[in-house]
Amino acid sequence: MALCASIPLAPGKDAQTPPTQDPLDGTTPAESTPQPSSLTLDLPPSAAARAWSLVGPGTIPQPLPKDWTAQLASDPWARPETFTLWANSLRAAKSPGPKAAPARALLAFLAAAHQRPQGAWNHVAGLAETPEWVAALVPRLLPGVPLETKIQAGGVPAPLIRGVRLNPIAPPRDPAIPAWAAAPRKAQAKNLRVEDSIIDLEIDISGGGIELLLTLGSGPSTAVTCSTPFMPGFRINSEYLDFERQEPMGSWHLLVLTPDDEEPRSLYARVRKDELMLPTAPGAQVSLSHSMRTMGMVLLLDKEPNPRMIAAAAAFSDLLGVPVTLSQGQRVPHDGRKRIDLVDPARREALLRALCNSIEERVLHP
Repeated sequence: MALCASIPLAPGKDAQTPPTQDPLDGTTPAESTPQPSSLTLDLPPSAAARAWSLVGPGTIPQPLPKDWTAQLASDPWARPETFTLWANSLRAAKSPGPKAAPARALLAFLAAAHQRPQGAWNHVAGLAETPEWVAALVPRLLPGVPLETKIQAGGVPAPLIRGVRLNPIAPPRDPAIPAWAAAPRKAQAKNLRVEDSIIDLEIDISGGGIELLLTLGSGPSTAVTCSTPFMPGFRINSEYLDFERQEPMGSWHLLVLTPDDEEPRSLYARVRKDELMLPTAPGAQVSLSHSMRTMGMVLLLDKEPNPRMIAAAAAFSDLLGVPVTLSQGQRVPHDGRKRIDLVDPARREALLRALCNSIEERVLHP
């Protein structure tokens, strides 16, 4: 598959001595280890790839606000306050002014943390006119370096420590491919420095599966920690590490890369389409139905609403401008309200992700 937006970044010299590690942010001091001569990131044809192509070797990434580390730590969407943060960020991203770009960048990180990769790439595309934010965002999405990693000129991550956790998201989709299709595509990050070693990372979505490949390009043996990137709308049937089946699926794996490796280290997940009816919100140019405007929406739950679901309903109501209520069980009369069935815990999170995606589209893309 042809790839685009392959950008050489930050020319430098070869490494000379192993750098001192900084355990606080997963990097080593940039001044002690020169950058590789041709670190590149290849994204599939997409609006996000076009935004990345505008990042040049001299682009200085925008520093991230300090409070984002706490806001995005661990599993942010398990916390009620994240729904409020998301709603506030959406309103700020839509408003003209200096707060729009940082709000859009935060939305990208929130989408990635919510396992909504295409939403994250859509926000990257929306920041095309601010390449300093694109340079700060993209390396943290793919190859997925830790949030605290120093990002240098041109979007180059500072050298990482051995065993660093890389958390790449699925690459952007070709907009010409229907949303229900698997959309075969590839993305590559080449010449990523881990201490005094150089590695390549590739994500390949094709043939009913998603594969993450890691290769040691040069230098001594090293190691990184990875898991299979999430694909919305698909379920993992089976997972393999170097062709050996893994249980439980979706775990993190420490992959050791050595000069003796004859093949790339492979983490492969075979997936199947998840047959799930997903809710959508009409575009902002389309008026909500009279019943939706007056009666609103009801979220059906399997038990008493918890603070997280109360916060979600409040955020949805605020952004859509309609009443959103919560109800336990399925015995709710069909009174004209839009019903979203979140009773099944196995499908609840997929439906919440779909709701967030569709509301973002309505708010940001009139």
